[in-house]
Amino acid sequence: MLLSTVQGILLLFTVGLNLHIFYLYIKLQQQMHLLSERLPLQQELMDRAFTEIHNNSLQQLAFVIRELQIREMSQQELIEYLRQVYQDIQTSVENLKE
Repeated sequence: MLLSTVQGILLLFTVGLNLHIFYLYIKLQQQMHLLSERLPLQQELMDRAFTEIHNNSLQQLAFVIRELQIREMSQQELIEYLRQVYQDIQTSVENLKE
């Protein structure tokens, strides 16, 4: 009698442990699925950020550098160009946050 009671308790414990492990496995699968869905979105955002910064801000900086090498540029003119580059970078960052 005592042996069957101990066996029953061990069986219940084993079943409960297996159910808990299965529950954790299902949760892990759900998290992996969510992460795999987000990965392409994050890659797309990184590509957009690179393209936007390259096509805007870096091009403007390259232009300013060329202009400074070719001709004299007033400090005010340089500040205006740099402000524009700064604003473009801020806009790019804000767009990526959306």
